[in-house]
Amino acid sequence: MSAIIAKTYGAVLLGSLIATFLSGMNTLQTILYFRLYPKDSVIIKTSVRQS
Repeated sequence: MSAIIAKTYGAVLLGSLIATFLSGMNTLQTILYFRLYPKDSVIIKTSVRQS
């Protein structure tokens, strides 16, 4: 069982790093949107939060 984990450890690590990076980019875009467009309507703001 440990041989299977040893072979896929690099892929799991790399996938986790990429997922963390993409999640951070998504968070950054959301924060920038709310700072740059504070006058947008509530309907548009809720659609940004849900996506």
